[in-house]
Amino acid sequence: MLSLAFLIVLLSASFAKDISSSSSTELSTDYILRPSINEFYDLLEKNRTEIIFTRFYLPSCPACIAFESGWNKVAKALQGVCKVVDYNCRKDPNTCWYVGIEYFPEFVVFINNRVYAIFDDDYGVRRLIDFIKDKEYEEEEYRRKAKRKWQ
Repeated sequence: MLSLAFLIVLLSASFAKDISSSSSTELSTDYILRPSINEFYDLLEKNRTEIIFTRFYLPSCPACIAFESGWNKVAKALQGVCKVVDYNCRKDPNTCWYVGIEYFPEFVVFINNRVYAIFDDDYGVRRLIDFIKDKEYEEEEYRRKAKRKWQ
């Protein structure tokens, strides 16, 4: 009886491993940069003419966790359009405070080493892709919040 239970546990673990490895392939994060604090500032400094679309998050945030696969899809769709970055505010709360992050996740467009626009609408995969591809970040409503915080 013990060996049958052990076999069931072993098969369950193997099955779970197969599921997790197949889902990680489906939700590849190759398109997302996850810089350290210093790397983040270097990225902003060295890519002044590029759009850097950043998701500020907390690893324990339920909404951040729930949107992880969606963020991976956004990053894949925006490949070649902009750099997509994940920034963990637990590791560096000072930068998140400085940028003006008020809730999680929050999505920020950096251009020319500055906060250019803050996306504060209801987010979803298609909505975030359109925000960048259709250059909605140029609209005053998104820039107003960034201007308030950076004047």
